[in-house]
Amino acid sequence: MKSPKRYALGLAAVAFCVCGGLALLFLLFGEFEGASWKILTTAVVAGLYSLLALPGARLLDQGRSSILAWSAVLLAALGFLWAFRIVWSGLDDADGSWRLLVTLTACSTAVSQVCATTARRQATDPASVDRLYGVSNLLVYTLAGIITLASWNALGPGAFLWKALGVLALLDLFSVVLQPVLRSRERVA
Repeated sequence: MKSPKRYALGLAAVAFCVCGGLALLFLLFGEFEGASWKILTTAVVAGLYSLLALPGARLLDQGRSSILAWSAVLLAALGFLWAFRIVWSGLDDADGSWRLLVTLTACSTAVSQVCATTARRQATDPASVDRLYGVSNLLVYTLAGIITLASWNALGPGAFLWKALGVLALLDLFSVVLQPVLRSRERVA
């Protein structure tokens, strides 16, 4: 008998494939007006948030860090539901709908990255990987916080903000990519 976690993971994979297939059909045969765009956008959004929930589902499957894992799944579900509401209600940003969507997406992305790096951690990891894990978590949460504050106009506009986001994102990317490299280097040595 399959575990409920594996069932949920399989269900997410099937939903992602169905949404991708529907999006492809609408791109090939649909007319680019009204409901077709809403359906296509919904399929793309469902795929995006399914991918954001996947690292959380992986952690649940491993039986590790359940609070972190459920946070990733719930943030992705909330982001999807809010995006669905925006697409089908035709909301503008007068009520802050888009800003809330940016906030949910930034937070979901951050927690998803932390879930992905947590799922790859091993008890035999060297200290350098442990330090990079902490740095990458700090960087991704900082990025999510800055994006959230910027979306709500709590930070002033300007080129410096975009440069700072770019530098932080690049540092985060390096810290995530270097973790498996250092892990494998330690095994070889």
